[in-house]
Amino acid sequence: MTLHTSLTRRDFLRLGAAAGYTLMLGGCTSSSATDPGTSDSGFCGFNVHPYAGMLMNIQLQALSDIRANWIRTTLGLTTDVARNYISATQTNVLGLISDFQLTSIDKDDWPDMVETVIRRYPSIQYFQILNEPKVFFDIDNAEYVREYLRPAHDRIRAKFPHVKIVSASPIGQPSGIRDFAAMSAAGADDYCDYRAVHIYFEPDLGSPWSAFRVATEKPIMITETGTKTYKKHLSWWTEQLPEMKRVLKTDYVFYYALLEQPQYTGYEIITAELDSQGNVIPAPGSELYNYLCNQ
Repeated sequence: MTLHTSLTRRDFLRLGAAAGYTLMLGGCTSSSATDPGTSDSGFCGFNVHPYAGMLMNIQLQALSDIRANWIRTTLGLTTDVARNYISATQTNVLGLISDFQLTSIDKDDWPDMVETVIRRYPSIQYFQILNEPKVFFDIDNAEYVREYLRPAHDRIRAKFPHVKIVSASPIGQPSGIRDFAAMSAAGADDYCDYRAVHIYFEPDLGSPWSAFRVATEKPIMITETGTKTYKKHLSWWTEQLPEMKRVLKTDYVFYYALLEQPQYTGYEIITAELDSQGNVIPAPGSELYNYLCNQ
């Protein structure tokens, strides 16, 4: 496995989505979802890139091996990129209403786009409204709340009252704390059931994780967290995740990521290959996959 660092995360996600589009198949059903807090086995969530069906067998096998019970995956907007995963997975799904092939979203079309995506997956109950909007769509914090989160909320409450709304997270670096507070100041709490954060940094006096907790009255989901250093995967899971949960008073954490392609980035815990006996091959240097398999 070769680690490539020339791509930004934004570039990588778009490349991965583009690769997946070429292999899309027909048909679509949806998975069921339960309250995140009701599982007897605890909450075990992973970010899973759908790749429109690419590498599906490997990823589903890995999810079964580690007993993940939730995934967060991108659903697409103008193109349905997740249909095969959603129909096949036995896990609960947090559906990300976003599209990494787009660089802008027409505000007039936005509520109809949200409705179309939700109707595509009638059994998913948890939907996240965009991903890091400043990074991926150049949408500022107040604009996101006013022009995207609120209209999505209003359409969802009118058409799908059972659906739980998860706000977008800002970037998962210390500057995201300020962006999160700015979203709160713009009224984000009024238009969602959960606030989302991404955490790719360790806290310090100037950037404490607790700043997220004090900036919202809503429950928090950590919809992305991880490290791109393979040898740190296990310690991030066993040391950092419990502390995040304690500080943010949440059990809802989606580790980033199960697998990254078309290039390996260091975040993934498995490779895109099976061994000669059909077993998932862990990412070299990462102990997390085997650790979870043995829990």
